[in-house]
Amino acid sequence: MFLNRCAEVEETLAQIYTALAAKQAAEQELKHIWMAMADDEGEHAREILLALRMLKEDILVGEQIPEADVRQLLTRARDLLAKVRQPGLSIQDALRLSLHLEEDFRRVHVLCAVSFADAGMRKVFERLGQADQDHVARLTDYCRRFAARAKDQGEVAATI
Repeated sequence: MFLNRCAEVEETLAQIYTALAAKQAAEQELKHIWMAMADDEGEHAREILLALRMLKEDILVGEQIPEADVRQLLTRARDLLAKVRQPGLSIQDALRLSLHLEEDFRRVHVLCAVSFADAGMRKVFERLGQADQDHVARLTDYCRRFAARAKDQGEVAATI
């Protein structure tokens, strides 16, 4: 079912951020950001599954993203999870990947994927979309400070 796949995407994202946080080269602050994001994504999956259990036919108005697209995003997330579990991913590449994930997968949130007739259900999924925006803001801020530190230390900072 559509919402089950959305929850799987969120759970896979949680695993990706957990794997990134385990990278030895990452600073504590970045590890903390990734672990917080992993916790958020896991919570998103639980909220989607809770909504699914509460779902009544009259609450769900319509899917705006075809299920085939969600399946494709899930496959991409699984591929990325395999990639981040491999050695050799630089911190810059991991940051870049994190930003792209949040930007690309934000649309999967049911806020954009499903319209609800029930105002309470809409609010739940509006919070999920807001959390993704918060993730992008935290990562962008960290990337800005990371690049500034590299510049101050005379290193060539890759564009993230």
